[in-house]
Amino acid sequence: MNKIYRALFTITVIALTLMGIRPTAAQAETKLVVWDIHPTSPQSDVINKLNAEFEANHPGVKIERTAYTFEDLKTVITLGMSSADGPDVSMVNQGFPDMGAMVAADLLLPLNDYATKFGWDKRWSPGLLARNSFSADGKEFGTGNLYGVSTTAEIGGVFYHKDMFKEQGLEVPKTFSEFQAILDKFSSAGIRPFAFGPLAGSHSLHYFFTIQHSFSNVQWLDDFIYRRNNARFDTPENLEAAKMMQDWASKYFPEDFTGLERETARSLFYNKEFPMMIDGSWMGGNMIENKLGDEVGFFLMPRHTDGETPLAFGGWSLAWAIRKTSANADLAAEYLEWQTGTRAAELWAETGDVPAVGLKDRSAIKYSVHNDILNAWEQANATNGVGHYLDWASPTIYDTMKADLELLNAGKMTPEEFTADIQKDYENNGKK
Repeated sequence: MNKIYRALFTITVIALTLMGIRPTAAQAETKLVVWDIHPTSPQSDVINKLNAEFEANHPGVKIERTAYTFEDLKTVITLGMSSADGPDVSMVNQGFPDMGAMVAADLLLPLNDYATKFGWDKRWSPGLLARNSFSADGKEFGTGNLYGVSTTAEIGGVFYHKDMFKEQGLEVPKTFSEFQAILDKFSSAGIRPFAFGPLAGSHSLHYFFTIQHSFSNVQWLDDFIYRRNNARFDTPENLEAAKMMQDWASKYFPEDFTGLERETARSLFYNKEFPMMIDGSWMGGNMIENKLGDEVGFFLMPRHTDGETPLAFGGWSLAWAIRKTSANADLAAEYLEWQTGTRAAELWAETGDVPAVGLKDRSAIKYSVHNDILNAWEQANATNGVGHYLDWASPTIYDTMKADLELLNAGKMTPEEFTADIQKDYENNGKK
């Protein structure tokens, strides 16, 4: 029977061609290979729904999806984008280690023309677009061609159990002094304040980013990430941040934190074994999934100097990018538009995430933690308080920082050695 259908299809294609009608790519049964970093619900459910709707609007197109963890995608993405049968579309981590390296290897398709076609250059500010931009040789970050667009906005901050705060007579802190008092209050009650699992790597980095941003400023962050004005990592502010990270490890992290996976630490937080956890807005959906949508709150960690507005790591989620050798570039660009448009925003808002295109109407927001996250993003965005992911700064800095933070937290590396080693990586693996 399949042979008969194929024969009929071939005859139909020939007949249409003789009539001057050429079948579209969708009619020709096109496969679009897509990689993302959402292997678990509720985010995975959103991707599946958007994919199904995209297929319905593109008859004959079949999306072949593979979902990785963030760490696993970092391991396979460069090889995937180098392969003729690799993904047409994939999420790509910004910065020199991933996006920059792939641009330098000529693996990613510049999206400038599509940005004009779909209005991406007007949908988002130049400052946000810069985070997905590189010079054509991959040496300069934050300028040149656009290589990706992102689904959601991201902001790092502190999740907390409201009832655990109430039991200790605590409120959301407005100053760093108040924040420190919260840590000391829980500690004096015999409660380690933070759920923390460093084994996956990103938890350590996100905790350090949060501390570092409390000492830092936007100008230094931009200079460091984009390699401008001879920025350095071994600054007095970063030394103080490293000292604080080491102090937190000894006082405020779980006593056995060195053996904890990130997901285990998150589960411990869900189960109220710890009152706080530093993580990102992407965890809003998980809070709701674990029936904590109204029991958990979210706030930005105050700046170290009281009176300064918060500065939080974040920006955009991983970028959707197109493999340069994809035979389906136009279709892939339509997919990027679909994944970052109004319909996607509606679905992502339902999960507790922050849509990259913004959310003007909050009537569908059901849980207070989601409103907290949206308020935090709007506050940071309005006050120029959206910082960066420091691991974007060199091709190897993620691994260097992950290894060094492990040593720093264990007391096997001094804060001075930590800042010096990160600076060494920054110098030796620069792109300029």
